[in-house]
Amino acid sequence: MMLRSGYLAKEGLLKNLLEELQDPKALVLDHLVLSTLPYQELYFKQNGWKEVETFAFSSIKEAARLLRAKGKYWAFYPTTLYRRGLLIQENLAKAPVKPLLFPTSLPSTSYGGWTLLDEKTLVFSKETTSPFPHGEVLFEEDKTLPSRAYLKLYEAFMQVGSLPQKGEKCLEIGASPGSWSSILATLGAQLTCCDRAPLAPSLKRFSNLRFVQGDAFKLTPQEVGPIDWLFSDLICYPDKLFDYIRLWLESGLCKNFICTLKFQEGISLKALENFEKIPGSRLLHLFHNKHEITWMKTS
Repeated sequence: MMLRSGYLAKEGLLKNLLEELQDPKALVLDHLVLSTLPYQELYFKQNGWKEVETFAFSSIKEAARLLRAKGKYWAFYPTTLYRRGLLIQENLAKAPVKPLLFPTSLPSTSYGGWTLLDEKTLVFSKETTSPFPHGEVLFEEDKTLPSRAYLKLYEAFMQVGSLPQKGEKCLEIGASPGSWSSILATLGAQLTCCDRAPLAPSLKRFSNLRFVQGDAFKLTPQEVGPIDWLFSDLICYPDKLFDYIRLWLESGLCKNFICTLKFQEGISLKALENFEKIPGSRLLHLFHNKHEITWMKTS
């Protein structure tokens, strides 16, 4: 069996990835899926192995020598023979991996991915889709914020490579308890946020934040007026969010969007495709996403 591509799924999302892949011959090793098909852009991958190769080796030093010849930095994903794999990894270059401090940009360092099929067989890909080992994006955490949802926004801003500037107008729907709101207000944005539930009391310190309590979908473009950014971490069906976003796109009153598409038991690929068809769209399963996908569109 010739392996051609690989996909690492986040815990709890392996089933979704396999449904997308549609490869009955795929080899599943824990959360790593090795496919006989050419590489595909799958929504629910944490990291993609774009050009998988296999190599038979006779010694640990030979395996390490091969990987060093293929690329500088490698991340070992253990599925079996953990100790043997560590001995190989110890013979490879070590890049410092430290939690990122927000705001930050995507690193230039790249990591290949590899694992062992058996004692004498490596499977690896020099080219992966994430600049982080196994796609794991770790930030310095801010324990003062009311929830950990802010990590999604940190990661999304890193992906799009831009931030709201001081004085820019932002609308956030589904804001409670206020982790995203706190970040946006700290950046100096003129922020209107809306939710049925109140924000955490700590956000009252921001004079540049206006809170509207109620149904966020009633804040129409005509009522709000021109804005620079629209944000949503609202719990709702993706189709309902799409209808709301379409109002803003048709109005021409907002050009930058970061929204979380949340799913319950099943995944609607049609809903994802609706967002993907919007010109300039990016759909990513961020490391800090759970059963959800982040949609991003910037000007």
